[in-house]
Amino acid sequence: MKKNLLFTLLGSLCLFFACKEDDLREAGHEHGKTETKQVTFREFLNSEGHRSEVQKIRKYFHGTHPGISNKGRDSLNWEIDTAGITQIITPEVTTYTFRVIEYDTISGFRNVVIREYQDETKAFLVHYPDGVDYENKTEANVIVEQLESPLFRAAECYVLRYQCLQCGMTMCNVEPGWVLIRSTCSDSGGGGGGYNPDPDPYDPGWPTDPGNSPWNENGGGGSGNGSSATPCDKLRQKSIDQVFKQKINFLKVKVNEHPHEWGWENYNPNEMYPTPGNGTNKYNTSAEGTAMTYEVREWGQHVTGYAHSHPDRPEVMGVHSTEDIYQFAAMVKRRYQGVPPGGGQFEVNSTYGIVVGTHGVYAIKITNLDNFVNSYIFSDRAEWDKFWLDFEENYNRKKPVGNENNNQKNNEISILKTLQYYYSTIGITLFRASDDLSKWDQLSLNEAGTDVVKTPCN
Repeated sequence: MKKNLLFTLLGSLCLFFACKEDDLREAGHEHGKTETKQVTFREFLNSEGHRSEVQKIRKYFHGTHPGISNKGRDSLNWEIDTAGITQIITPEVTTYTFRVIEYDTISGFRNVVIREYQDETKAFLVHYPDGVDYENKTEANVIVEQLESPLFRAAECYVLRYQCLQCGMTMCNVEPGWVLIRSTCSDSGGGGGGYNPDPDPYDPGWPTDPGNSPWNENGGGGSGNGSSATPCDKLRQKSIDQVFKQKINFLKVKVNEHPHEWGWENYNPNEMYPTPGNGTNKYNTSAEGTAMTYEVREWGQHVTGYAHSHPDRPEVMGVHSTEDIYQFAAMVKRRYQGVPPGGGQFEVNSTYGIVVGTHGVYAIKITNLDNFVNSYIFSDRAEWDKFWLDFEENYNRKKPVGNENNNQKNNEISILKTLQYYYSTIGITLFRASDDLSKWDQLSLNEAGTDVVKTPCN
């Protein structure tokens, strides 16, 4: 029975990285051209995020929120590291190799590999139980299992070998690199048994040592937006913009003298699509108006922020409303998914949403773009609408009851509790400026959630 099971498992390997000689003869592919490069998580999502197999494994990506994914229902002791992705492209196969963040101690290390072959995408958890000897390039055992397989599939075993392989049908040389050779599994579940000497040219990417992971170096997912400037840096840059300060002070006056909301948008004409304009830092003064509730009027990938007033009325909070936070999130999404006229990527970290009210000047900023992207990209419109409905209901439950309780401390605590609860989904943090706009503090709650903690932007 055990012997038959092994034959069954080996037979099923043809479904995994199959190298059938007849198929290769018909296709006439050249195996010798290989391109290896590092890609960002944003580049990966822009290229592959729409694929159903990628959607299925979204719960494994670092920072994904249980309210959006099914991760909260799993007893998952690992996540996919979204930093430092290795892409390997051959004429037949494209693979993406991700490091794995382990929350339990395991032998060796693991990678997740997403593999495309003949327009079919599959995801695999690849375990190197004895590690990999990168210096001497000795053989290593490998255990592979398919993630989110529609049918129960037992783990499959391979031997990792560094070589220049030939397929055997023609002289289709492949550049030197790591390849997998099918192997029988030992009773303990690992490799090391007898193996088939025919290498499999459709290997699942080259091993990526988690010791070199940016996640392990800085202890977190980071912003992932390609910018070394922090949200504090960006706010300080705005504070030395004299036009910005003038417009914020204009809104301060409107808080006390006008019952309606006034506001404007900040944009970069050079980033306008399809025809760039002149200048880099403009303010949409035509948006200043007398609407009871301010709404963003200038939309597009070129818009970097907004600011508006909350008038001094008993029922109006002096901090951001749900709609204010939603409009900010929409701005971040447009900049993240947009493409500058000259190509490349937008600098997302500069995006801001500011409210000027009776308590002062508040800004919301993305402080973890990975959290935002993992949730937003992997959510359809219905799912995202449901999230914002939940967000609004949660925020409303935390708002102070009665005009007599509508004060600065209570308002700050209510928005901070809401942003903290949903931080792993949208990665948004609240900041407050000094009266002269020269300094900013990042706001958070104490451990008990009863008081506001200020962390200066040094």
